[in-house]
Amino acid sequence: MDVRPIDEAKFLELHDLLMPAAAEIWETIAWRTDLAAARAEAVQRHRPLFVWTMNGHPLGCT
Repeated sequence: MDVRPIDEAKFLELHDLLMPAAAEIWETIAWRTDLAAARAEAVQRHRPLFVWTMNGHPLGCT
């Protein structure tokens, strides 16, 4: 495999292409841990409520 180094300008160009837009980063979502409070907020703001649930150990140790 022929792997050639790239200069800093090319690296920054590729980095910008690969990074998601700020609006796409899931960390910007205001996560809630209280379902009742989240539902009340969604109703008040006329916004949908996305519920992420899972079955099993939170660290994937099943």
